Amino acid sequence: MTTDEAAQTPGADPSGDPRGRGRTKAGLRELRRGVYEIRTFVGKDPLTGKRLQRSETFHGGYRDAVRRRAQLVAESQQAKRATSGATVGDLLEAWLARCEERRAAGDLSANTIASYQYQQRRLRELAPAFLALRLDRIDTAQPVEELLSGLRRSGVTDAGLVQTHKALRAAFEWGIGHKWLRWNPAKYLDATPRPPEKKTPKATVEDVKRLIEIAPSVHPDLGAYFLLAALTGLRRQALCGLRWSDIDAEGQQLTVNRVRNVVWGKTVDQEFSKHRRSKEKPVKWLDPIAVDTLGALREAQRRRCVESVTTPPDDGWVFSADGLGLTPMNPDFVQRRVKRAADLAGLPHRSHDMRHHRATELIGAGVDVGRVADELDHRDKSFTLRTYVGSHPAGEGAMAGLGRRYVDLERANIEVVPAVAAVMPAQDLFVNDTGQSTPDRPRRAPAPCGSGSTTANPRRNPARR
Repeated sequence: MTTDEAAQTPGADPSGDPRGRGRTKAGLRELRRGVYEIRTFVGKDPLTGKRLQRSETFHGGYRDAVRRRAQLVAESQQAKRATSGATVGDLLEAWLARCEERRAAGDLSANTIASYQYQQRRLRELAPAFLALRLDRIDTAQPVEELLSGLRRSGVTDAGLVQTHKALRAAFEWGIGHKWLRWNPAKYLDATPRPPEKKTPKATVEDVKRLIEIAPSVHPDLGAYFLLAALTGLRRQALCGLRWSDIDAEGQQLTVNRVRNVVWGKTVDQEFSKHRRSKEKPVKWLDPIAVDTLGALREAQRRRCVESVTTPPDDGWVFSADGLGLTPMNPDFVQRRVKRAADLAGLPHRSHDMRHHRATELIGAGVDVGRVADELDHRDKSFTLRTYVGSHPAGEGAMAGLGRRYVDLERANIEVVPAVAAVMPAQDLFVNDTGQSTPDRPRRAPAPCGSGSTTANPRRNPARR
């Protein structure tokens, strides 16, 4: 048999051997005319040790199927050669390079990249042996568990362990898609790190009033900051990025065009569309109290410019460190001032607690959950349900006033029944169809089972069948 004849014979090896020798790493099976199943050996499962195969259905002639099988075998061998000596450190380097490309395209924020790079530096300092591990020799999740245990002993907090595990899991998952390794060791831990539970009490209206009173002693504009944060629910990054051109006093609207983030100690101004991955800029409705407060704040900035002989900016910052609208506040500056004001007021609140306060008050006022989610810029409305619904105790908020809706319904019956019950004996309230009262007699005890009483179940009583 010639080589061409063997190639045309289903199941024959292209080398010319009709018995199919040399097919230990791949298989070819004809399902029907012109349709073949190609199976390629890709390695062994690190957990069970079983052979792993890649199966593909191919449509075409036999020779084309043979070429496709050879291509799959070459790809598998090439991937194995490329990653046979690769280490965890090599994988992290390649993954971070890809993350940088995604950040340039606007898919990842600068803060996310900074967090990933920080985790890489932490591993270089505290766990260089883990970065030197070869990927093809990681067959259990034990190295990752030992890494997290060692970092905890080195003083890394629970929140830091969560970030490290998150970065490693994302890197390993990316490596699977690019054939660096065949499974994710960070995905099968006995105990996945979890962030610590925060038990900060929710800020009440009285707490916000107290903070607004104390705020001027820390910064002259901090009181307006607290009020606007409590009435809009904006994050401090968005509040620090506000300019006066973003405020529409007549229309009572506020547009978030930019945010200010702190990355490695440097303040970065970013457009909201890039910060939120091309999401529409949120437009907030402003309460009349907020409009009046912002108007007073702008007049105060102009007065300070006149007193300091400074030219007021055409489009200054709403919240500025100098109080003139020239130098904007950054999130760290705000957080330090907020903490100082909270300490003076004797309250354990942060700037972000004003956002929780806004959501809690809206839910308590009966505002629709979907509207609350839009107000807080929550992408997933179920998060709003899980976090804020049920914040008010039973019997408070909008629940307390629901009974007023039924006051006008059946007013005569509602008024008469309590009056009658007050003057008539309890036994006279039981009246039969003829208008005669019947005493409230005690119920007869049921007959015991098996007593043969005629009051038993008729299905079991022969006399009633």
